[in-house]
Amino acid sequence: MASLYGIVDPTGCTTKYCNTDGCNRFTRAENCQARAENELLLTPSCTLIDIIDKFDVCWRSLLAGFPYSDVTLCKRNIDNGLQCLAQAISNCASGDCIADLDILPLGLMYIMPMIPQYAMTFGNTASIFSLLEVPASSQNDVIGTLCLHRSSPYTAQISLLFQSLELNLTFENPFCDSQVLPDILEWHLQALPRLINANSHAVWCSVADDSKALMLNYWENRCNRSAAVLLPKFMVPVGYEFLSGKMENVVTTMENFVRNYQMPGCGVAGSSDNTVYNDSGNSSDGIHAKHLEWLQRMLVGILTALTL
Repeated sequence: MASLYGIVDPTGCTTKYCNTDGCNRFTRAENCQARAENELLLTPSCTLIDIIDKFDVCWRSLLAGFPYSDVTLCKRNIDNGLQCLAQAISNCASGDCIADLDILPLGLMYIMPMIPQYAMTFGNTASIFSLLEVPASSQNDVIGTLCLHRSSPYTAQISLLFQSLELNLTFENPFCDSQVLPDILEWHLQALPRLINANSHAVWCSVADDSKALMLNYWENRCNRSAAVLLPKFMVPVGYEFLSGKMENVVTTMENFVRNYQMPGCGVAGSSDNTVYNDSGNSSDGIHAKHLEWLQRMLVGILTALTL
């Protein structure tokens, strides 16, 4: 493994081994930040809470701007968000600290140093389009659709596609009824026209509030919270029980995030683009069939993957 980083002189190597209990309980570097006892250090430099906060910060400007009357501004915010996210992932994956999951026999310790290099290659839409082989003639329309701009010829088609999907899916799990995830997914697909037709950011705030209320209602009435909190604890392998408290805290952390989350730009005067749209966009007649077919396959694939 060391040879990947240059010529290795075996005469200068020393080896140590451990054959007693607790061999995988590595000592953290002295400069590592002290963490709460049950706070999960997911990567060398970030806890689970850190990562959630970074994702939230990176996309706040984009979300606060909906609905967009200017697709160029939306694209700029998407690129800024991607660049911010790539930098955040790179920073989190860097550092000398031993992440809690590194001590599990998963090989994450060896993967982590490669993440910064790959993360920075996805720092803008151009790189992602290149990776996904999105046709150049479709890229502007895809951006318009990501911005849910009604002038994009794909936007109305996607709305109709989502609403017409037959979601005869179940999600078997030990803590919620099998229809919870499909019901949540279907509700959000049906809410999509509200976002597309919105003429102010207040509509987005309303949909976000309704979404949060729905998920919390399902969580409290259609899921067994006690079982969900304990599940990560039981996933810890034998010999690594000292991680149980941290894993048990994962569900609580996610629950608190959803309860406290507020859509960016909501309740703050002047923080959103409230321009009313003019319905002067292109009609769907000009859509290239092969491009729409490509987009449909991608969307159906994503939805299928989410419900497996």
